[in-house]
Amino acid sequence: MKQIIILAVGVCIGVLLSLVYANKDKNIDKSSLSVRSAYIEIIPEKLDEFLQNVKTGMKTSVQSEDGVLALYAISDKNDPTKITFFEIYKDEAAYASHIGSEHFKRYISQTKDLVTKKVLSQVEAVELQAKGVKFE
Repeated sequence: MKQIIILAVGVCIGVLLSLVYANKDKNIDKSSLSVRSAYIEIIPEKLDEFLQNVKTGMKTSVQSEDGVLALYAISDKNDPTKITFFEIYKDEAAYASHIGSEHFKRYISQTKDLVTKKVLSQVEAVELQAKGVKFE
């Protein structure tokens, strides 16, 4: 559990930094954000295949979906098969659009047999602080 918390903190820092660069001098209404996290364990011999699918899917999502504000995937330094995702969407509609997209459905289909454990969570943005971004 301690490792998951450490990973989540690291992801949060990365998300805030990306929001700074993507939304410099903008106000973001944190009450409307849809924030998600996922903890996933991968079959060790399938890790490279999983990571390739993740990279492709995340890049496509960020580039093609306006409502996807940030997607991060980080792995445990001592066990790269343990991956934590942190995702911020503009709102619930943006999240619904994301999970309904063809590229997301393709990612799920391509990775479902590579995963041994998956814990999905909707989390709340309690407090967000970043240089150049005002969260209201």
